[in-house]
Amino acid sequence: MLGPVRAPDGPSPAGPADPLPIPGDLPDPGARPASSGLLPGALSLRLALRARPVSAARRLLLAAVSAATGYLLLACLGDAADGPWQSHGALVRLAWCLVPLAVVALLAVAVGRAEISGGTAAGLATAGFGPARLPQLAAAQVAQAGLLGSAAALVTFVYQREQATDPATLPYAGLATLLLAVPLVTAAACLVALRPRRTWAGTRLTAAVTGVVALAAGVLLVHLAGVPAHGGWRLPGGLGRIAPATFTGWALALLGTLLAAPGLLALTGLLLSVFRPGARRLLAGRALRGDAGRLGPPAGLLASTAVAAWSAHVMRQHATRPAGHLTLLAAAVVVAGALACLAAAADDARRARATTTRLLTTLGAGPGLLRSTAYLRTAVLLAVCGPLTAVVAWLAVPGVGR
Repeated sequence: MLGPVRAPDGPSPAGPADPLPIPGDLPDPGARPASSGLLPGALSLRLALRARPVSAARRLLLAAVSAATGYLLLACLGDAADGPWQSHGALVRLAWCLVPLAVVALLAVAVGRAEISGGTAAGLATAGFGPARLPQLAAAQVAQAGLLGSAAALVTFVYQREQATDPATLPYAGLATLLLAVPLVTAAACLVALRPRRTWAGTRLTAAVTGVVALAAGVLLVHLAGVPAHGGWRLPGGLGRIAPATFTGWALALLGTLLAAPGLLALTGLLLSVFRPGARRLLAGRALRGDAGRLGPPAGLLASTAVAAWSAHVMRQHATRPAGHLTLLAAAVVVAGALACLAAAADDARRARATTTRLLTTLGAGPGLLRSTAYLRTAVLLAVCGPLTAVVAWLAVPGVGR
């Protein structure tokens, strides 16, 4: 039998043998890079200081809308602190502030998605921010914009309170709660809406069907509610009163519009690219299907805003007093937020199509074809959202309170 093989005495010709690696020193293929130790808040601050002009404009717009919403919340607190006879009205106005707060949350989701999409995601992956951590970074970015807006709202509100004669003392707990409401809501909206999830083929169809059912139920409830002769909920700006059932119907109709818009865009893109399509129809249809998830919710929000604006215009004919500055500010927040959501989503979709556009240009597609395809996409988007807005507005107006 062969005995154990003995290592030769002395160093080998190839030099001294390297020490065996300790198992703990072996590189882990799934380990994060060393730079992943950066906190989302610190990295988001770096990105904010070195942001591109378009990205900086998006964040400043979110900060401005957050400041206006924060000022509305603080104004309700100031009215409640001025006297017990104004507490009920302040609570009603605080409840109506949930509408601009929801619009700010949707705008924050659009801004956060635009900040972490495209080529930015590939660069952040090298810093250790993979798909699971990108929502945290987006939440930190929109929270910083919300904090900036809340600070501006606080400065403006305190300055106006000092100009008043003998203002009441504000509760510090309520003041801090309302100041942190906008940053916390926007950050939570980003964490929930941008988290990685598995996409199923029937998810968009299910959302579209649910939206259509909610829209039909809301319109039916509005027509069955009628006009309240007495009682009901008081609307802001001297617009009269509204029955609770009518308000519920409006909420269902607007929620149905938000849910149905992405599915309608995807269905329109599918119909546009069938029946022997040409190059323009095929490119436009596939782009609409790919962008339905980005452009659908902002388009639905804009359609819902248009419906609410038309209803308010009809109700102004029976208004008991002119609209106050807080009502006009809330309306401006909603309109500006809806337009900003659509603009951010459109810019995000354009950057997502940049690789495809460069590939088409390399294959010989001329600028005229790409331009006409963009015009066709825009026309189809308007053709879907315009009639939808008109139908919902026409059906929802009969339940308006006086």
